[in-house]
Amino acid sequence: IRERSQIAIRNRDQWQALWSRHSSINANPSPPPAIDLDKEMVAAVFLGEEPTGGYGIEIVGAQLTDGSLDVLFRETAPTPGAIVTQAFTQPFHIVRIELNGIGTVNFRRLP
Repeated sequence: IRERSQIAIRNRDQWQALWSRHSSINANPSPPPAIDLDKEMVAAVFLGEEPTGGYGIEIVGAQLTDGSLDVLFRETAPTPGAIVTQAFTQPFHIVRIELNGIGTVNFRRLP
């Protein structure tokens, strides 16, 4: 996925569409991992396309407050002068989260 995005998935159609898009570069993509979307949701963060390696994005936590879930993530970039892969990269992180009364989902980038 070449554009920056944060996505909360709560149904099978959304999950299938995201997985198909995410794995479209593969000649023989694997099926999406099995997730019980009645009990869990999927949170995904995509950094977008970067010009080299050394970039990253990671979901580091989630906080539930009054039915609203904050998905916390961090981005990293290579330090100046670092030796990195000279190829386009598309960093991402996809996790499943137990539902437990989640209403609204917000994504928050940490410093």
